[in-house]
Amino acid sequence: MNKSDFTLVIDTSEGTSIGLFEGETLIKSNHSDTKNSQVETLANSVKSVIEGITNLNKIIVSPGPARFTGLRAGISFAEALAMGVHSETYAVPYLKAASNVLSSANGIQTITTLFARKNLQYYYNPLNDEFEIASPEDIENLGKKFEAKIADAELTRSTELADEVLKEMYRLSLDLSPVTQIEPNYLRPPDVY
Repeated sequence: MNKSDFTLVIDTSEGTSIGLFEGETLIKSNHSDTKNSQVETLANSVKSVIEGITNLNKIIVSPGPARFTGLRAGISFAEALAMGVHSETYAVPYLKAASNVLSSANGIQTITTLFARKNLQYYYNPLNDEFEIASPEDIENLGKKFEAKIADAELTRSTELADEVLKEMYRLSLDLSPVTQIEPNYLRPPDVY
């Protein structure tokens, strides 16, 4: 197999999902909902998925929005690995991919959310292709206003849907150009003012 055949997808926005694609086919994946040990487990998770593969052409990673530690772990790992194996990196937001998967599954536009901190959630609004942060009540009102379903992105952590989100992240990357440095999207206001 030649170098252009393999793509690695890394998502550490909430838990960890890793996928290996050969061409456009997901051939192996690993999912963990552990949110507090991503730094410690990421290398072993990736190793278990890419074992035996020595050539990656493309690495896709989620830039967020999500919590700081998880994002930095995934982005730093992806950038270091890409530099080491001379592959291109692509930034594809997990929340957007999850929204597309859930919208398709639900048959209705779905606004996906992730916990940011007490009384605040990150969300992707497919109606305007924007990432924002708001209270659960404000997001619920937005859903009512636009007749959209609201869903916690955690719903996509089941293995079946998690694999679908990895596939959607791959598909979304096809319309993007590679980036040399991935900027994390935190959105969250500071804890101290």
